[in-house]
Amino acid sequence: MRGAPSGSTTATGPPTAGASIRWELVARPLLVLLLLLLVVATPATVREVLRRRRIVEGAGGALWEVQATLADAGVRVPTSSTPGEIAAAVAVLPLRERERHALERLRDAAERERFAGEPSPDHGRDARAVIAGIRRTIPRRERLLRALAPPSLVRVWRPAREDAEG
Repeated sequence: MRGAPSGSTTATGPPTAGASIRWELVARPLLVLLLLLLVVATPATVREVLRRRRIVEGAGGALWEVQATLADAGVRVPTSSTPGEIAAAVAVLPLRERERHALERLRDAAERERFAGEPSPDHGRDARAVIAGIRRTIPRRERLLRALAPPSLVRVWRPAREDAEG
């Protein structure tokens, strides 16, 4: 259209070639959405980083991760628990046979590491099997909520209060 100001909309379509897009109208909602996604995903991301770090630390760290996964599943175990006490708390859950064997191996490896200084090369595989078994016991409708807002993160931030209560 002749005489139409640059940036105006023609009667037949989108803005003309010289039109400027108001980026603040697009950028603000997009930025708010990205920040919202970041806030929602941060606890799950922190929890996954902690999980990986603990499992790499050794059998004791892997058992600590099992204890945190129990907290995520709603089972409260004091942070001062021994490997045997943690294993006993897990053992009451409906685990599969291979997960039960992995739990026994992990408990034994954590005790050997703690009391005899013997490292275990297979603790990571056993820990992941036990963790998978614990997660499987969480009702399906609660799994997403517990993954996005893991109760074990609150426990990490306030361990003294948890131990005093439990």
